[in-house]
Amino acid sequence: MKIRIFGIPIKIEISFLVMAIFLGMVRISEPVFVVEWALVVFISVLFHELGHALVGRSFGLTPSIQLYTMGGLTSWTENRRLSPIKSIAISLAGPGAGFLFGGIIFLAAPGSTGSPLLTQTVKDLLWVNFGWGLINLLPVLPLDGGNVVRSLEELITRKPAAVFSRAVSLFFAGLGGAWAIATGEKWIAFLALLFAYINGSAIVQILRHRADQSRRPALNQAWESLKGGDGAAAVRAAEQVIEVAKSDSLKREAMELLIRGYIQQGSYEQATEQLNKFQALFGPDHCLQGLLLLETGEIQRAINTLTDAFEKTKSPRDGYMLAHALTKSKRFDEALELSSDPALAEFLAPICLGIQAEAYDDREYVASATAGSVAFGQKREPGIAYNVACALSQASRFDEAVLWVAAALQSGFSDKSLLATDPDLAGLRGRPDFDRLLAQNQPARTL
Repeated sequence: MKIRIFGIPIKIEISFLVMAIFLGMVRISEPVFVVEWALVVFISVLFHELGHALVGRSFGLTPSIQLYTMGGLTSWTENRRLSPIKSIAISLAGPGAGFLFGGIIFLAAPGSTGSPLLTQTVKDLLWVNFGWGLINLLPVLPLDGGNVVRSLEELITRKPAAVFSRAVSLFFAGLGGAWAIATGEKWIAFLALLFAYINGSAIVQILRHRADQSRRPALNQAWESLKGGDGAAAVRAAEQVIEVAKSDSLKREAMELLIRGYIQQGSYEQATEQLNKFQALFGPDHCLQGLLLLETGEIQRAINTLTDAFEKTKSPRDGYMLAHALTKSKRFDEALELSSDPALAEFLAPICLGIQAEAYDDREYVASATAGSVAFGQKREPGIAYNVACALSQASRFDEAVLWVAAALQSGFSDKSLLATDPDLAGLRGRPDFDRLLAQNQPARTL
């Protein structure tokens, strides 16, 4: 079920309601009190998440809320880092909202209601908002208190949080688990042990990642080999790194490099075999799937796969590969329209440069010029403007072509002998405005 409150999208999964009802049944078997408890949990958790969401929105983020099996989760559309102080404010806003709500209930509720249901409702509201709020402030990731410790670590070290906040979380999760087991609090014991496992695993991965740093130069060199067209060297280096990699992140990157190296060599059976291993370990990678399909000639299948993936995830990698597939299939207008998606902002220039080159080769000069003009807005490089001028000249849009020649000169293009001899600009020669550009050191007009 999906709803909106204050313009914030909220997704309520059935598993959240099932868990709330289950916890209610553990406390008491009477149906009316089970329903009462589930409603208290729903309202209180929602209030808590709205606290996170509203403060995050005040910092320019776009929030969405999900209520699921383990409680509530507020996430953000933007993939950007906030300052540690703002992150702390967001973390504290959830429990703070619960304390505010609990305080209102405490002040507003009558001392004696005479109704067992109302009395129990007030007690449960106070417990969930105050009791759970205090538990949530324990310095254990992923609880809000743990996020505060992580932000403090970043504030002090001025580096992304690492072992310290995880170690603190592991210590307090262990203490909480021991207490819960001793007192028979089975649900708290389960959560504490789960959090201990999560943080212990994270510490192991951090230490493995640090151990892998000595292997980073070899992997970087392998990527350079791939870019230089030496897929065989990339494959050899990737295989060596995979054998000694300790962290999942380095192993994943090395396996991706291995797959790309096989694809570049045309070893598609080996690439498919490695891709299956990769996805068994790390889950689906639609970008690699799309690349392999493209290189084996299954362009439409690649487009379908990448379109479905990008619509669901808005992954920049998937979107970039989708734009590449559309460009390869000569669907230049669709590729250009896709490039305007905000999720692809970081890839706007390379996508448009790819369209510019491919469309020009296909004699789709207007599409080439349109894509090039967008790319020039991102990267004011003279070669881009020059190629736009050539495309417009080939499209017989000579007035615009002259303006783009001027833009190329203005941005640093200096090869006037090429301007005078390039057959792509033949339609401009003899025009007074073009001849003046050739005769002067700086153009008189520009875009």
